[in-house]
Amino acid sequence: MSDTEAGGMWLENFLHEDRQLARKLLDSFALDSWTQARAKLLDLLRSEIDIVKSSGAVWVIPAMDSGDIRKANGLAGNESLIAFKNFQPGMDIPSMPGSEGIIGHLLRDIQGTGVLPSTAPLAELRRKRVSTILVVTDTIETGGQVAKYVQALLRNPTLKSWKSFGWIKVGIVAYAVSGEGGKLLSGSSVADFVRFVRSAPTVRALPWASPEVENAISLCRRYGQGSNPLGYGDHASLFGFQDRVPNTVPTIFRQSGKNWVPLFEGRSGRLVPTGMISELLGSSNGPVEHDDLLAAVRQERLSISINKQQRASNRDILTALALLKVSPERAALLGVALGLTQTEVTSLLNYLLSQGLIAGDNSLTPAGTAELIAGKRRPRRVVPKSFPTGLTPYYPESLR
Repeated sequence: MSDTEAGGMWLENFLHEDRQLARKLLDSFALDSWTQARAKLLDLLRSEIDIVKSSGAVWVIPAMDSGDIRKANGLAGNESLIAFKNFQPGMDIPSMPGSEGIIGHLLRDIQGTGVLPSTAPLAELRRKRVSTILVVTDTIETGGQVAKYVQALLRNPTLKSWKSFGWIKVGIVAYAVSGEGGKLLSGSSVADFVRFVRSAPTVRALPWASPEVENAISLCRRYGQGSNPLGYGDHASLFGFQDRVPNTVPTIFRQSGKNWVPLFEGRSGRLVPTGMISELLGSSNGPVEHDDLLAAVRQERLSISINKQQRASNRDILTALALLKVSPERAALLGVALGLTQTEVTSLLNYLLSQGLIAGDNSLTPAGTAELIAGKRRPRRVVPKSFPTGLTPYYPESLR
């Protein structure tokens, strides 16, 4: 993004000594095309439906914001939301908010046998013996909005009892999920499983060395305006779609003022400029910079030799081992670092485990450490013997 006109002008806001870090932070920002994201999310959703349909009927509903539900139903702010009591799941919101409206249209393409519509009444769920509830959304940042919606579903006494008896499972399906949001939903009683296409980057989850991440957080705080310089919930998101970004993005990307050239547009500073969209669409995503990733985690020797690996899969393996060597918890960063989907990350980790390179907790084994050391070795360089370069034919002066 730093190569766009808007990105170049935005970088001028920073002092010279901060500009390099600001540029690196800007280039870590991901703006995905919703057209492509919709197709990938639809494929994932259909695949997940095919898997869970073997257990019974599937109820697919869009995630909804609690504030929108209260406003549409005239409910007080302190009134608990209870599905089928004071609101209908999957209901049409009069204002058709962006996310809910988009997902609502997407769900029309997955109707079929064994799939109940989002507006199905409780009696139909009982009659069809629903076994799985899939809550679908485009992006999960903090995870709070989706968690509150699922909790509102399970406040219904019938759904709560079905869940308690193990008769139904609740799954979350999304296009992009941040590490923080995925951890919140997976580590609680809210959802039985979370499926997504790609990881949504945040400043704290960048595959950089810890001091550099802290410097980036400090940069956002020093230059950011307002009471939440890291965005809503201090989330520090670096993800959005090519039309708008969420309010969880640091304010340095969204703010405007007399002495500040804004990156994004609109009253809330969340609209992506049309010119930037055109520039981004006209450029292709470059390859993963394995050497930069390795240098960021202080694997300098490996960063020098990594590009000598002929296969991209080998580069992914060595880079993954280097990240896991720093901490097994960095398995959650592999999607962002290597540009892999959730399925691809799972396959990579399973491969490393099957080859004995990592243990079950994603820590490196002795074999994994040895593989990492072997990757640092430079190929032996053979200096070719020089031969006469003149045009005169070469004849030996002696046969001895």
